[in-house]
Amino acid sequence: MPDYYVPGVLLYTNFASFLFNGVVLYLIYKMLQNNAELSKKEAKKKYGEQKWYTTIVVFFIVIITVGLSTTISLIQFNIDHTWLVYTIFLLVSFVGYYVGYVGVYRSTQRGELRSPSNSVSKNGVNTYQKIHVYIIDERRYLDRNLNLSEIAEKFGISPGYLSQLINSNSDQSFNDYINKLRIEASKKMLIENQFENYTIESIGLECGFKSKSNFYTAFKKFTGQTPSAYIKSQEIRPVS
Repeated sequence: MPDYYVPGVLLYTNFASFLFNGVVLYLIYKMLQNNAELSKKEAKKKYGEQKWYTTIVVFFIVIITVGLSTTISLIQFNIDHTWLVYTIFLLVSFVGYYVGYVGVYRSTQRGELRSPSNSVSKNGVNTYQKIHVYIIDERRYLDRNLNLSEIAEKFGISPGYLSQLINSNSDQSFNDYINKLRIEASKKMLIENQFENYTIESIGLECGFKSKSNFYTAFKKFTGQTPSAYIKSQEIRPVS
């Protein structure tokens, strides 16, 4: 075994290794902390894994700190600490590689699991287009009792997947997607002479809204106007 103190190379190498592993673990810890809020929104199982991973990182940051402090103290008192340095060095190296591997593996795996949500497959786009055509051609959006489960069952898919398809392709929730179609229909009815005897509330009901307040809220959301203001701006029919 080489003289530990005379060459000094091994000593400085070990110190550099400790510091390097410490920096790597610290950066991983900061990354985990920055993603903490996002992790809390995920499923409990994933959040539990995140907490476990963070705990491991913190634990070994403590080990590195204690190892460095102990080594420095032994050097100052000129005590042979080769066995301690080697032990801590091996432990830190093992854990450093393990943490890095787990981090990379899980990040890759999670990315693969999320990819369908972030980028719907071609088959998914086709399914969405079929659903969209069905809802338009069959005027299903005018049904005030229409719901996500009913459409999903019609196409043999889960409500969750249908919600994902609509969100990915229209950037809207299912309710907003349907309500926007209803508002477009109501805008035509509000300015067409053949519906001039209809009240605004009755037009809202005809277009699938369950109440006057729901109709007004949705109309304001998608047009920035109330139905009355919209009629006035078109100057087609009197406000009733």
